[in-house]
Amino acid sequence: MKIILSDLVPSKGHAFGAILTAHHRDDADETILLKLLRGSHLTNLAGMEARSDPFELGGSDQRSRMLGYFVKPCLELRKTQIVDFLTSNSYEWREDESNSSNKYKRNKIRNELMPLLSEIAGGDEAIHTRFRNLEQQSREIGMDLALRAQQHLDEMNCDSEFRL
Repeated sequence: MKIILSDLVPSKGHAFGAILTAHHRDDADETILLKLLRGSHLTNLAGMEARSDPFELGGSDQRSRMLGYFVKPCLELRKTQIVDFLTSNSYEWREDESNSSNKYKRNKIRNELMPLLSEIAGGDEAIHTRFRNLEQQSREIGMDLALRAQQHLDEMNCDSEFRL
């Protein structure tokens, strides 16, 4: 999937800077599972956003205002796809050596739980499809609840805005 940076970072007349990370679909799935295990609300069972909220990078007035974003353009790609692309194009893949240690929860999930879930679910694609579906349902429920809450506030003639 070809992702263009301008699709991920809306500049709308502002100068912007972006820090791109190599987070991928496997990372997003691990995030969903971590949230589930921590007891997150159903509306928060989503992986990572492709782009962060903007943050100020500098500029003292509105004209020189510069916004920054964290951007994750590889979220639709699996780690194996990235590694295969790099190695087939003679680039060296580097793995953080701490990833092999199960000292951290995320690593234990990556190294032990995700392979087990994949086996039980019928393969990598099956489990990743289930995580994508769960993520989409979570976002839809969140948007629906926020819309209903805002409609309720509007009916009460309240000047507040509801954010979920």
